[in-house]
Amino acid sequence: MAPFVEKTQLKVEILYTGQGAWDRSRKRENGRWDYLYLNVPILIMFSPFDEPDLMLEAGLQAGNLLDARYIDDQRRYNIKSETRDLDLSLVGGVAWNFLPRWMTDVRVTMGLMDHSLRTWTNDEYYNFTLQWGISYLIPAR
Repeated sequence: MAPFVEKTQLKVEILYTGQGAWDRSRKRENGRWDYLYLNVPILIMFSPFDEPDLMLEAGLQAGNLLDARYIDDQRRYNIKSETRDLDLSLVGGVAWNFLPRWMTDVRVTMGLMDHSLRTWTNDEYYNFTLQWGISYLIPAR
């Protein structure tokens, strides 16, 4: 069995993501939130299996809010000023190298920061996402 260090990799990405939520549970808000983020996940990848192409990944993801909208009855409201610019999330998932230099992964992100600045409502909003991606690995020189 290889030492821990030989089975561990560091992976850093830049992601442009669209996130959002529907809210039909309250009468005061019955619409949809749309957020656009530029995210930077920093992940430790570890292969605990005999198959080296299957790896677990975990880490942190910092996100910078690019745009925030609330959509209700076909009207769009810009809510960026009511939304925190920085988001920080925990990340966990599974990655698979299915071809040389090609990888696919599935991960869950759980927000650590309330991203709403609407303090007068006493509501707290945390990002929670399921992400799926395909990556091409660029070799280091």
